[in-house]
Amino acid sequence: NLFLAAVHFLLLSGAEHELGSFYHSCVENPRPHADAFPAFHDFCLSREGAVRELMARRRVQTNEVRRCGYLFPAFSYVARTTGRPLALIEVGASGGLNLIWDRYAYDYGAGRLYGRPGARVRISTAPRGDQRLPSPNRTPTVAHRVGVDLHVPDMANPADALWLRSLIWPDQPERMELMKAAIEEVRRAPPRLIEGDAFDVLPDLIRQAPEEAAVCVFHCHTLNQFSAEQREDFHRLLAAASTERPLIQLSAEWIFTPTPELRLLRWFEGTMQEEHLANVDHHGRWMEWLTRQE
Repeated sequence: NLFLAAVHFLLLSGAEHELGSFYHSCVENPRPHADAFPAFHDFCLSREGAVRELMARRRVQTNEVRRCGYLFPAFSYVARTTGRPLALIEVGASGGLNLIWDRYAYDYGAGRLYGRPGARVRISTAPRGDQRLPSPNRTPTVAHRVGVDLHVPDMANPADALWLRSLIWPDQPERMELMKAAIEEVRRAPPRLIEGDAFDVLPDLIRQAPEEAAVCVFHCHTLNQFSAEQREDFHRLLAAASTERPLIQLSAEWIFTPTPELRLLRWFEGTMQEEHLANVDHHGRWMEWLTRQE
């Protein structure tokens, strides 16, 4: 992903080469992908230094905005079951595009429209299965939000914003357009993002959350980049923090499971109760809600 994004970044930056004629993100009618390799090979060799430099400096940290399509009902469920406003802490926040999920519009088909109807970002996610989605009368209240990442890309910086766009696969223009709209929304009112290691900063971020709010630590396709030992350490960190105040962990990961899973973990005084909320598509195109609604 890092290698392919580096190539894509150079093309989106204006590098003139035959390879661009195969990229839907560069031309309206791309040539057949099956014929692309000779041009790809030549492009990479002729620009080896630039590709290497990008791979050494950049990270794979895609903000897949459509994942908010399953985050919205999950946060609605948390708000309803806790009866409190939410204090959001996102681990692996990248540019913060998913941290402002409450500023988007959501379409689940059959007239099920939620969120902000006039929002510039409109997310369509197809429900599957027999269970109905949580249907809030209004968007859950967010009292506090902050994101943490090892490297925080600045959406006001054109190069950083272009890098996030470069991580989108070039043959999926609808994802690219959704990200562009989300980047513009973030620029209007950026959320607070902290650059650092979650293991170092997360305990203090949890303590700083408003007392009246339900603290919700969430992450999407982030723990798969941790080692098994780091994932265990992460859970130990949350267990320790929950001895000071109850915590919600909303986990959307794809680790040793047939499909990505959306799970809700409730931490209280060092113990944890887990609920499998949904099976989801890795790009948020569909979700199968599993929890029965009262």
